[in-house]
Amino acid sequence: MTTTTLTPVPSEAPAAPRRPTYPLNWLRGIAALSVVLFHAYQRNRSGVDSAWPWSGAAHQAMTGTDLFVDLFFVLSGLVLWLPVARSALSGEPGRSGRVLLYRRLARLLPLYLTVVLVVWALTNPSLPGHWQDLLLHLTFTHVYSDTYIFWTDGPAWSLAVEFHFYVLMALAVPLVAAGVRRTRTRRARL
Repeated sequence: MTTTTLTPVPSEAPAAPRRPTYPLNWLRGIAALSVVLFHAYQRNRSGVDSAWPWSGAAHQAMTGTDLFVDLFFVLSGLVLWLPVARSALSGEPGRSGRVLLYRRLARLLPLYLTVVLVVWALTNPSLPGHWQDLLLHLTFTHVYSDTYIFWTDGPAWSLAVEFHFYVLMALAVPLVAAGVRRTRTRRARL
């Protein structure tokens, strides 16, 4: 006599609730493209007097694209803070500030350091070169120097500002989490 054991068929795991997504990538793309176009336009000055290629409304439109830098920063900040706000609102623990900082630095540092070191080495062929500039860039503090802010790699100022934002976020996330732990209702968390 044989006995057959029936193995229960596992049912599908319930799907995780979908988080709302915000279609902001197209807007961030437009902001980033506008910044690239501005820098390309900025590099097209020519002649003895470094005249701009366009004048009038077209010139005003091109030089007014610095608004898109601000837009890009605001949208990036929103995208980074949404998970923090969601976890605070739900009362569930989210990522720690340290993890957030490490993940962002893992994306930022390799390319930043490579660009800064390569550009600095190419523009400073004899040592010691402008070592103060290198030191400021490696510590992300060149944004506080009127002399060295654009010295090695002009667009690197935005990465330094981004780095400072990440540090502030990493410091703020534990404070937000501590404040939320003290609340009992969703309304208070909000």
